[in-house]
Amino acid sequence: MGRASSLTLQPASPHIGADVLDIDMAEAIEKNDTAVLDAIRNAIEEHIVLRFRKQTLKPEQVEQLGRYFGPLLSLKRKNNDAAHIEGIEYLKIISNVQQNDGRPLGDGSSAPQDWHTDGAAKPIPAGYTYFYARKVPAVPPKTYWMNAYLIYENLPAEMKEKIAGLRVIHHEYPAGNEFPLSPSKPLEERLVGPQHPLVRLHPTTGRPILFLPHRDDMLVVGMSEDESFSLISQLRRHAAESPYWWSAAMEVDDLVIWDNRSALHKRDGWEQSLERIIWHLANEGEPPIPHSAASRAA
Repeated sequence: MGRASSLTLQPASPHIGADVLDIDMAEAIEKNDTAVLDAIRNAIEEHIVLRFRKQTLKPEQVEQLGRYFGPLLSLKRKNNDAAHIEGIEYLKIISNVQQNDGRPLGDGSSAPQDWHTDGAAKPIPAGYTYFYARKVPAVPPKTYWMNAYLIYENLPAEMKEKIAGLRVIHHEYPAGNEFPLSPSKPLEERLVGPQHPLVRLHPTTGRPILFLPHRDDMLVVGMSEDESFSLISQLRRHAAESPYWWSAAMEVDDLVIWDNRSALHKRDGWEQSLERIIWHLANEGEPPIPHSAASRAA
């Protein structure tokens, strides 16, 4: 067990994650306790994922917390009639709940998800991500987080050389990481989207990160469709088979904050008749910095 400034931390696994003990986040937010909030930022850089148990937060407090760490990013799905929290602009609901009026409560389903990073198909992906559990089944599904630094560090040297400088087109798939996966889009539609470096630098730690796309069918700039599929599927398999992850079944009133840049995450599915409601917030990050640019500068 360690202590970072005013935080008491209990590592959750050898590779990623820590529980923050004895912190009342509502009090820290209302008092704008910069010592605590700055210590949280530092702890995220070290552990990537932090869990705070038994919190009592209002929607506006969650948004206030997020604003301390930077501009907020809306990840609400477009073109649906989902209900979120009235008067709250950025905080969205993830759930499989259907309201009495027939509208879905928030975005989402009970389907399992594959490894992904939030907002990867945006020109500026998410920075920090926040989950606050409001309702869960009696046996809650697990959420998993993976250390993307270690995924890259443990690639063979020849693979690191092969992917240096490559960019991937992150085309948009609505719920594209939920099982069963929807069919691939036509090739011309997969050529449209932001081109992000396959290996990016973290803006504050300066460490390289394997920035994987959500699906094997995404295209590498300068490669054919078949070459892209072969490379992306190999890298995604390398990540999926790695031991650098931690899982937790989120309970009601659990708050989890993680660095979306240096972590992949996924979740288990659950029985559709059982309701799960998560509040979800994200910070805007920054345009991904290519690792190759820093290598050339050095």
